[in-house]
Amino acid sequence: MTETIQLFRPKISVMVGLSAFAGACLYDSLLNREHFYAAASAVFLSAGSSALNQYQESREDKLMLRTRRRPVASGAMSGFEAVRLAVFMLALSASMMIMAGSIAGLVFLPFTIMVYNFIYTPMKKISPFALLIGSVTGAIPPVMGYVAVGGSAFSPDIMTVAVVLYIWQTPHFALLSERFSADYRLAGFKTLSSVYGKPKAELFINTWLAAFICALFFIPVSNVYCFQAMSAAHLGTTIVFASAMLCVRKSSTKTFHILNLCMVIFFLMLVVDRIIL
Repeated sequence: MTETIQLFRPKISVMVGLSAFAGACLYDSLLNREHFYAAASAVFLSAGSSALNQYQESREDKLMLRTRRRPVASGAMSGFEAVRLAVFMLALSASMMIMAGSIAGLVFLPFTIMVYNFIYTPMKKISPFALLIGSVTGAIPPVMGYVAVGGSAFSPDIMTVAVVLYIWQTPHFALLSERFSADYRLAGFKTLSSVYGKPKAELFINTWLAAFICALFFIPVSNVYCFQAMSAAHLGTTIVFASAMLCVRKSSTKTFHILNLCMVIFFLMLVVDRIIL
């Protein structure tokens, strides 16, 4: 059971589900079962993609201290079992989207797998800028939720959220790769610092962090929130997180955690704005 849980990376999958739920609430503030089907579909999609990824990178995972205890890499689970569980999770994801009544939402499933598992994953050994492709999949879950309950993927409000999430995802990936750069080099993955040097890697990350903060400041004037009080709270929260990032800018680990917390709170604020206030 422990190995299966590790295979699905539950913390990431739950975060993905939250973002899909927030996207659903953004379109329809009246909670119904479609909201939860959309969130479940995103969770299962993330779990299936994670399982497939661990099968694909099992050799590389064995070489890295951070990942050598993952189920497939450690030998606790066979590659066949990992793929079988991945297919099962992806089937559950498709089932949840169908139960939500959204045939259009099904398009995101193969698209996500194609981009994350078959484009981004192999490109990690070719270029450190593969993360710009991987970030696309990180922006999909709220759009999935929005479409699942009847919205259009091209509506300005959900596109705004997706762009903010993309901008967040890029420094998230970059900070993670720099934090474990020694491990990544052992596995043959390209990192910004290994290819361009640490100063340029820091410049890249800081530029994207600044872009993320600017994007957050844009949210209150983009009609994403219904209530002015929530827009004001969003601005205050953004200032707090921007200040916190400046204070810990020398620590990639602390910056990484603050960045993640910022996005969790952003999605929670979206949900509160739509279904509680």
